[in-house]
Amino acid sequence: MLRTRCVSGASKPVAHEMPQAVNTRGMTAAFRPALHRPAALVRVRLAARTSLSPTISRVRLEPVGPEDEATLAATPAGSPDDRIKLFLPDPATGFLVPPRIAPDGAIVRAADAVSISRDFTRIDPQVTGDSGAIELDTVSFATPGPATAWLHGHTEHSAELGAEAVVALPRASRALPVAADVERALLVADETGIAALSGMLAALDPAIRVTAIVIGDEDGYESALDAGLAARGSIEWLYRIDGPGQLEEAVRS
Repeated sequence: MLRTRCVSGASKPVAHEMPQAVNTRGMTAAFRPALHRPAALVRVRLAARTSLSPTISRVRLEPVGPEDEATLAATPAGSPDDRIKLFLPDPATGFLVPPRIAPDGAIVRAADAVSISRDFTRIDPQVTGDSGAIELDTVSFATPGPATAWLHGHTEHSAELGAEAVVALPRASRALPVAADVERALLVADETGIAALSGMLAALDPAIRVTAIVIGDEDGYESALDAGLAARGSIEWLYRIDGPGQLEEAVRS
């Protein structure tokens, strides 16, 4: 998770990525104006899995057909913390009933079928170097939910590559702050937010000084962040095993 807050500094504003408990809608809107686009669905197949750490994997989803390729290619560039919604097949049967786009633009699930979905952050194409596919970083916990299990290949119908799903592309986004408005950025994330953190480090104006604070469970989880991207800011890695309160203390310091 990666959250956004903007506050005033002594000379220029300072952009902060803060935990969810902070209500920052007004401040966020001031420095990251909202961008909107029509609903779009892309049918995808599991194309590759790459282990980034003992519990974090990068999953590559590729468009199934030419129409899906065209839809993905026509998607405007968004923000690194944009979220997609992944619609999955029935875990019992492996049968996929895709959602549809209603006349008013809403995404509607099939009423007579099992529909499982979850939001994920797409790895920014600036990080992957490939805008023709959707890549996700996903964390496998001790008791994973159905979406995580499907992505990691822990289900009967996704153990082999080629399983299909549907992605609803982002309908809303927020522009990134620019150096003319923001002097420093503080990014705060847990291990599930490393994907968004990677994109932020790649996309933020180089003139903005970036500090990131990340907390996770496992030794070595920091390997999920590319070393070249990590060098663009000052990164502090925390471990939950060291006790509660350390994230808040690090943010305040």
